[in-house]
Amino acid sequence: MQNLLDISIDVQFIVITLISAYLAFYKIKKKKLPSLYAMIGIAIILVSFLPTPTSKQYFAMSIPFLIIASAPILYYLYKKGNWKKIAIIGFTASYFFVGIFEIYRFLYWGENVPGIETHEATSKWRIRTVKKVSKRLDELIQDKETIITWWPGYLLESKKAIILPGTENHFGIMVGDNLTKEQRTKYKIISYEELKKEIASKKVKTILLGNWVTGNLDPKMDIVEKGYHVITTVDFAIFLGLNEN
Repeated sequence: MQNLLDISIDVQFIVITLISAYLAFYKIKKKKLPSLYAMIGIAIILVSFLPTPTSKQYFAMSIPFLIIASAPILYYLYKKGNWKKIAIIGFTASYFFVGIFEIYRFLYWGENVPGIETHEATSKWRIRTVKKVSKRLDELIQDKETIITWWPGYLLESKKAIILPGTENHFGIMVGDNLTKEQRTKYKIISYEELKKEIASKKVKTILLGNWVTGNLDPKMDIVEKGYHVITTVDFAIFLGLNEN
């Protein structure tokens, strides 16, 4: 069912993109200015190919513009005849029918949603969960205390925590080992190896594990071995504190 839904969404995207591109080139051929919505939508698509790797979620920004840009051809076909009216109504209805499933998937189910991937992981990313983690964090640390966490979103509502410099962007840790030391300094990120050394130095008293934990080992066990212990948990988030000597 999910594969069928993904295929339907891909077809939807391709159809409205081709229609928008066709209308744009048709107007250019007639020496007229193409629809602004079509130009914006197509421009977003082209720009979305620049990042490496390219992700589907980048192209989502173009969809509102492409829908508006492709609407005129639907109106044109609707005016042409009864059978075309039926076809266009059926196409439009099926388009929005698939959209209902997508709304459910993105707002509740979570399966294959970029960054969430599975239904079981949805509760980890809910705003109320992040608020609970931020609140518990403030209860455990001192004012302006530096902490380590793989996902800086946990500090969203914290009034006390300061994130370890270089870990403000959770993608930075993922690519840090592929960059030179000079590049990491320039972009203000640290590598996974540097993060492990920071943990081993025991300068930071509190470590928060949860979303976006990356690395080639079990972070909880590795951190415990370096002199930390589990203080408490909030849903899927684990708070670790430095052992007292």
